[in-house]
Amino acid sequence: MWYNLRMPKQETTTAISPELSAKLTVVSFISACFVVVLHAYDKSFAAGGGLPAWAVVFIGRIMPTFAVPVFFVISGYLLGVKSCGGSREGWYAQALGKRTKTLLVPYLLWCTVYALTVVPFTMYGNHAAGRALLHNTHLHAAPGSLWNIVYVYGGDLFHLPVASVMWYVRNLMMLVLIAPPLLRLLRSRLAGAAFLCASFGALLMHDWIPGRWWNLFETGFSLAGVFYFSVGLFLSIHAADYPLRRQRNPLWPVLWLGGCALFTYIHFLHPTGGGLLAVQRMLAKVVTAIGVLAVWTLYDLVPGASRFLRLSVVKDSFFVYAAHLGIISTVTCARTQDILATRLHVPAFGLFAIRIAVPILLALAAAETLKRWLPKAYALLTGGR
Repeated sequence: MWYNLRMPKQETTTAISPELSAKLTVVSFISACFVVVLHAYDKSFAAGGGLPAWAVVFIGRIMPTFAVPVFFVISGYLLGVKSCGGSREGWYAQALGKRTKTLLVPYLLWCTVYALTVVPFTMYGNHAAGRALLHNTHLHAAPGSLWNIVYVYGGDLFHLPVASVMWYVRNLMMLVLIAPPLLRLLRSRLAGAAFLCASFGALLMHDWIPGRWWNLFETGFSLAGVFYFSVGLFLSIHAADYPLRRQRNPLWPVLWLGGCALFTYIHFLHPTGGGLLAVQRMLAKVVTAIGVLAVWTLYDLVPGASRFLRLSVVKDSFFVYAAHLGIISTVTCARTQDILATRLHVPAFGLFAIRIAVPILLALAAAETLKRWLPKAYALLTGGR
């Protein structure tokens, strides 16, 4: 019955099988690379029209949206499994202690790194271009104000931290804090399913939230984070063996690619939104949800996908995620793109490809260098991953 909140029977072990661990590692790395693709996208690359512009929107604007939701689902699932759905004694204190190392310490370090490197670079570029000094720095107080320390570390949930990609880590820390009531709610299959439907409905309606409250529920206390993290928790309680099953049905990848194509078509049919803007917004969220299932399925459909685990760089997904935006903002910045376009005549799609490849390669090179020569620094920056 819906009111039966008794804990379903849990397995006594909290270990993750080697097969599932391998899949999680590979899928996480793929997702991290697609986050790079998402941030490499610039609407100017799609301004020329034609097949290259369609490809940029298809690859850069809609396909990568699955990536961060995958991280939320995996995080929720692992927390649920390792806590036995919240029934293991002392799990909450242990989870908070572990997340201090794996989330809070890297979060503070990366915000500091961005504040000392990317922010000064951006301010110099703003000064040279005649823009406001703090433009695009995520600092919102006057230069020299102590309030900017709050903004550096994302203390204002209505704004991004200076290391803007760290919004996910900030959000995940908050979700871990409220995990006990979420787990109690999700223990009931019916009540949990109702909550997931309600939270997905709230996510669909997010774009109609006015003003700065939109920011709060986008990257402050993300509605997407609540939904996808809860999906992971729900699976850990009611379908813990689902991730262990081999997915052979190509339905989800086909639906995903079809949805991406439809989104791209609507984008170019009404590039400013027009009467289809609401449809386009909702379609993007549905395509994102299907994309999570599709990417999880593709791992089993692609022969030899597990062999990627032989590459040591596959374990650098968190470092790639954390470092790539700083590289995009400095190495492949607007000035670099202008030089490539005007002097070397690199086309828009080529610039898009460079903004993908360079950050990934440089981040991986930095990660492998740190692992070899400064392993303790690498461990701190990645939370021991």
